[in-house]
Amino acid sequence: MQEATLRAYAERAGGEIVRFFRIAETASKSDERTTFRELVRYAKQHAPTLDGLLFYKVDRAARNLYDYVELERLESEYGVPFISISQPTESTPAGRMMRRTLANMASFPLFPQNRASSSRWTCGRGSPGGSPKVGSLPPPPTATGTSASTAGEW
Repeated sequence: MQEATLRAYAERAGGEIVRFFRIAETASKSDERTTFRELVRYAKQHAPTLDGLLFYKVDRAARNLYDYVELERLESEYGVPFISISQPTESTPAGRMMRRTLANMASFPLFPQNRASSSRWTCGRGSPGGSPKVGSLPPPPTATGTSASTAGEW
């Protein structure tokens, strides 16, 4: 689906995809790094002929902030724009800040929804050390309608 969407976007913009780099969801870190390095090398070598690097989403472009910075360098030093079709941003300071925020969020691991132990830990106990996760719910009210915890516990 993402590949078809990328191809349709390129066609609507009057361009063409000259090379496609794929990283499988099941790829190992080593395979992922190899493909990313290949992409960066290709973009540097062909920068004068490229109109941009087209990605579906920011988190599909780079799995960590270090890799995202590499893509930013391609834009600033080689003139190869970063284009995210589902999260469009401009190549302005504000647009780059938004992309960095999205890349930063993508670097945080998500807890699997289908693992009961993970869900119980994140929703029921908070993080290790006793402090609750951001967005976790306070304890239920007692019979008198007040919370069982005090502000100091949160």
